[in-house]
Amino acid sequence: MTVVQRRVLGGVGGVSAILVLLLLLTRGGDGRAGDRLAVEGPARDAPATTTTTDSSSETTLPVLPVTTGVPVPNATEAPPPTAPPSATPAAPRTASGTTGLSAASSVGTTTVDGKGALLARPASAATRPVDKAKGCASANDAGWKIANCGALRSSGTALLWVVETKGKATRVLVLKEQTAGQWSTVLFAADDAGTAWTSVGVRGEDVSGDGQPELAFGFHRQGAARDLAVDLVDAAAANVVVHRDLSHGVAQTAQGALTTWSAAGDGYDEVAIRFAGGAWRATAPKRVERGAVPASSV
Repeated sequence: MTVVQRRVLGGVGGVSAILVLLLLLTRGGDGRAGDRLAVEGPARDAPATTTTTDSSSETTLPVLPVTTGVPVPNATEAPPPTAPPSATPAAPRTASGTTGLSAASSVGTTTVDGKGALLARPASAATRPVDKAKGCASANDAGWKIANCGALRSSGTALLWVVETKGKATRVLVLKEQTAGQWSTVLFAADDAGTAWTSVGVRGEDVSGDGQPELAFGFHRQGAARDLAVDLVDAAAANVVVHRDLSHGVAQTAQGALTTWSAAGDGYDEVAIRFAGGAWRATAPKRVERGAVPASSV
């Protein structure tokens, strides 16, 4: 082989080596680029996972039942107190938790009853179903909205009380279970025109002192006089046992007594009502200053 031939072969070999080196560099240097693309390529190129907003997807969401209200008929809790009117000053309280107006604590001699009560027996005794899972929240009339409600047990009797509204109209119902799941309205009061009351407060309390609670209803009337009508309901008998009409009225329930304040002259008349000797009895009015009148509990 001549010198020229050897030079040509050397040049070709050098070029070939350079081409092989370039090929290896472009392939990633390890000969496995094709395998890596097979794994990584689709992962990079696949579209991102998205959450559809189509309405049909909403059917997969859990639907939670509405279970507001107090379960019945085995509820033993008294209805919660209403918020006291902010315009009425609170009276000082003693260490025992009373209002500090204990001077009217003696049993009165004047017999009082439920005459003139706003709550009355309805004309119809039709029953309605109550969903025990929803409690009193399912005891409203069709088309009416529950504003406030609760359950009360007294001497083995379970009652539901309901304050329902529809526009400006307000109705108050007391229901009693007749058969399993079927309740009838035993007491009823209505302001369908929306011109009689500004609000209705309800409180459960052992006013009689016999260890069993009663239901006290406070109907706050419209008008400058700000009258308060109080109906005290015997839960066991499901009837109104005490009714009072109070000018600029305030009523406080406590164990063993219902105390009322009614505007008179430049002060208030305070009266304590208790159950004694088989009857409800009221003390003689005691004049107190306005600043000594507590907030109403109904």
